[in-house]
Amino acid sequence: MPDYHEFTKRIQFSNKIYGLFSASIPVTLVKDPLEQELFVRIAEDLGQALYKLETEKQKKEAQRQFKVLFESAHDAIFIMDEQKFIDCNPVTLKIFGCQKKEDIVGKSPWQFSPELQPDGTLSIEAARQKIEKALKGTPQTFYWVHCKKDGQLFDAEVTLNRVELNNQWYLQAIVRDVSERMNALRKIEASEKKFRSIFNNVTDAIIIHDLRMNIEEVNEFAEDLFAKQRSEIIKYSFDQLLGWDEIKRNKFRQSMNRAGHFFLEWQLKTDQEPEKFIEIKSKIIDYEGKQKILTIIRDITERKKLEEQFFQAQKMESIGKLAGGVAHDFNNILTVIRGYSDLLLPKFAEDAKITKKLEQIKLAAERGSKLTNQLLVFSRKHVFKNEIINLNQVLLELKEMFVRLLGEDIRLEMELDPNLKNIMADRTQLEQVVTNLAINARDAMPEGGVLKLTTSVKFVEPKDTEGLFSLIPGEYVQLKVSDTGCGMTEEVKKCIFEPFFTTKERGKGTGLGLSTVYGVVKQYNGDIFVDSKLDKGTTFTIYLPVYETDQIDSKVTKRQEKEILQKIEGTVLLVEDDSIVRKLISTLIKSHGLKIIEAENGLHGLELFKKYKEKINLVLTDVVMPEMNGRQLYEEIIKIKPDAKVIFMSGYTDSVLDKHGILEKGLRLLQKPFSNEQLILEIQSVLYGS
Repeated sequence: MPDYHEFTKRIQFSNKIYGLFSASIPVTLVKDPLEQELFVRIAEDLGQALYKLETEKQKKEAQRQFKVLFESAHDAIFIMDEQKFIDCNPVTLKIFGCQKKEDIVGKSPWQFSPELQPDGTLSIEAARQKIEKALKGTPQTFYWVHCKKDGQLFDAEVTLNRVELNNQWYLQAIVRDVSERMNALRKIEASEKKFRSIFNNVTDAIIIHDLRMNIEEVNEFAEDLFAKQRSEIIKYSFDQLLGWDEIKRNKFRQSMNRAGHFFLEWQLKTDQEPEKFIEIKSKIIDYEGKQKILTIIRDITERKKLEEQFFQAQKMESIGKLAGGVAHDFNNILTVIRGYSDLLLPKFAEDAKITKKLEQIKLAAERGSKLTNQLLVFSRKHVFKNEIINLNQVLLELKEMFVRLLGEDIRLEMELDPNLKNIMADRTQLEQVVTNLAINARDAMPEGGVLKLTTSVKFVEPKDTEGLFSLIPGEYVQLKVSDTGCGMTEEVKKCIFEPFFTTKERGKGTGLGLSTVYGVVKQYNGDIFVDSKLDKGTTFTIYLPVYETDQIDSKVTKRQEKEILQKIEGTVLLVEDDSIVRKLISTLIKSHGLKIIEAENGLHGLELFKKYKEKINLVLTDVVMPEMNGRQLYEEIIKIKPDAKVIFMSGYTDSVLDKHGILEKGLRLLQKPFSNEQLILEIQSVLYGS
């Protein structure tokens, strides 16, 4: 019996060992190379066969699992061959609104897409490009707008990848409906856009910063306010941006820690001129899940200017009332001084020394009268002799005088609007206004310069009254008086219209020049503004309302001079609450032959009139009195005697007299302080009509 040899070989394929192949071979065959090679090939074939069996099993399992996933997936799954759908899962039918697979199989992806995608590309071209890349082995994931069978659009997230089925490569498309997610994103984007729109279009600066004052976000108005780009602003800390010192910084922190909010008005120093006033409001908020500070900054520069103008106007009004009251009382005193001077002069006509002294007293009273007139002009309590005036004509008539007034070193320029409209004004007072401004300009240019007078017509719109807040909308004549002089500081500008304020040396100015200008302009419902900078000159701008034909032309008419009669007969009821003035007037009236009945106030005067109405030929009454004023007395008197003759006296005028109804046509007014001659002529005129 032959001997056998045990031969062993590993069964493997593709580096995977499946087992050992063993055989007993006769020894005579072991040395035969062909037998050995046959034995190796049998082992290899066994390995390859086992590998194929295993691979087929794996494929079948994979296909089984794929089918399970394919059928049970929550997303739509397409299988594509080339560019056509060859299969789809049940969810696909639901998502695309189809009843059966035949509605999808055989069609292309772009048949379930709108013509254009949201970015404007053609759906067919974009789909082909992505399919081509996926078939080459590069998976594609992207957002896509699909449409259902009925044409309804929906948002989708699409994944394309290559798969092998039955030993053939196909394209798998997984489509997930993300409409809800995209709608939520759109709402967030819309909300963000709305927030950004409000954030950037609000007319206040908005700054968001953390508790350490590091700036994180600013809006566009903040860039305008600070004159810096956002990228530059966020480099600053909040306190640095505002220029705060340690005290302000600590106050801010304490307020935020204690109350959670902060408020401050602050003068912001920027590279721009002039400096700005701002209002700062800060509050702790929840921003992106963290505690931040929201600060809103409002530019209140214009509001501050208006407040300053308003307070200045109130101050000037208060000073005006005070000046008017002082002038009224002073006029009573001057009436007495002037009256007794007139009474004493004839008695001491032969004594030159006494006469000279009395004339000096009278002259001082007349100078005092001019001073009170200026105070009355400032306080807008002066009677003007109004007429229709063209400002150009007034300026041209003053031109020659201005040339002499200004001197050789100052050049006078005029730029007059040829179509300038008329105004209603007192020519004398208007000339005084322009002259005072010219003198003021001359004194500001000791080394010479240019004085320019400009006229124009300006229509003040309602929106313009924000800067010209004292003017009502309408048409105005505008006069600009500009010089190239030394200018003035902000502190001086605030006080220039106050009476007795002057920057000139002692004895070289009364301080009433510009206050007179102010009073005249205000009396005509106009306004005056000043713009001045040190070493750059000054411009005064005056607005006077254009004359309307239905306005009253004049409040006062000038009477011709008359001769005083030697003796006047009649009885005068004198009503005056100031005893000194009453005594003077009584003495003066008696000296001309008239009989006098004295009353210390309106009620007393009415009582005496009722008692002596048949004897009284004339009532001479003060206007402003306690309990019953002159107008009220007059109304009661004409009820008793309709043809009663009345003369009013007052140290007040215009607005005060308008208030008391004295400036009506036909009523006679004697302005204090008056001379004895003026008083007697007025009485004579009323009694005798001459």
